[in-house]
Amino acid sequence: AGTDDAGIIFLGSKNSGKTTIILRFLEREESPKPTVALEYTFGRKQARGSHLKKNVAHIWELGGGTSLTQLLDSVITETTVKTLSFAIVLDLSKPEELYLTLETLLKELRQKVGKALADMATKDLRSCNNEDYLVSIIIQ
Repeated sequence: AGTDDAGIIFLGSKNSGKTTIILRFLEREESPKPTVALEYTFGRKQARGSHLKKNVAHIWELGGGTSLTQLLDSVITETTVKTLSFAIVLDLSKPEELYLTLETLLKELRQKVGKALADMATKDLRSCNNEDYLVSIIIQ
């Protein structure tokens, strides 16, 4: 992934329109198909002010509602967490499921992002020298 690349993960209720949103964003004229697990696609657009450079958007879609959130561990890592965004899409035609779905997904995202940030901090501590580490401890 390049330094200007960004990613977004679409997750939410089953049959809530995640694929449709992605297809419209990518300006694709395809019929949406049910998402089986964790699907990846990307979009590439010409960067503003440059005829050579292209910006890349990495797009993941989690199917299965709240049942497959463990698959996000492969996407939310210490190397991707800084450039990831999340879109939670809910099915408003099922109000009885809204709160539980939102609460479950937010809890999972907090846990996974927290782990990725902790892993990143641990990696940063291992890569710095002892003098930097001591300065960090003193400042805190």
